[in-house]
Amino acid sequence: MMLQVMIYHRYLRTVKFVRAKGLCASVKHAASLVLRTIFQRQFLLFCLDLRMLVVEKEKRLDHLRIEAKFKESDLSFQERKELDRLRHPAINKSQLTERFSAGAKLWIAKLDGAIVGFVWTMKGSTLRPYFFPMLEEDAHLFDNEIGTFHRGRGINPVFINHVLYELKNQGICRVFMETKVWNWSEIRSLQKTRLKRFCVATKYNLGRRSWTLWTLSH
Repeated sequence: MMLQVMIYHRYLRTVKFVRAKGLCASVKHAASLVLRTIFQRQFLLFCLDLRMLVVEKEKRLDHLRIEAKFKESDLSFQERKELDRLRHPAINKSQLTERFSAGAKLWIAKLDGAIVGFVWTMKGSTLRPYFFPMLEEDAHLFDNEIGTFHRGRGINPVFINHVLYELKNQGICRVFMETKVWNWSEIRSLQKTRLKRFCVATKYNLGRRSWTLWTLSH
């Protein structure tokens, strides 16, 4: 009985989505879900040796301002509310506490005074076991997001490049960043930054052990 109820509710949600988005968008959404399931363990890694990064005149967007936050108290009440609009408040609260406590830094992008995106950076380590050991002079960029209504405006490449220059100025030698191979929109965005495609990594888990299969990226 419970299974029938779940199937029925899934059917209603599907019908509602098709009516709201149209058949073409619904087919694309279904195809995306299939690809996410198939390639959920595959990540495209980006990297950059900041020692080779030549500081050039940055491309700027009018009214775009970028700020770094080192601890939770650095965030104002209004900034917390704006971050909650980009991500569920409950998720936001737990992540802020965990990440700041681990020494991560939050970079926020503001357009006309309102937060439109963010990315986290962490020096010398990662929150979870990574694909390979991180050195003290390495930095990990992760959880990059631009608000839905501000995507496609060229904000993210300018944002990420600014963070890369700042990390270089702080003495970081190498940076690493990854995204799922099915996340085409983020891949296209990152390819417009100074980051370089590195390789594709596929993780396999068996019990408490994990293996990574490496494939060169072109």
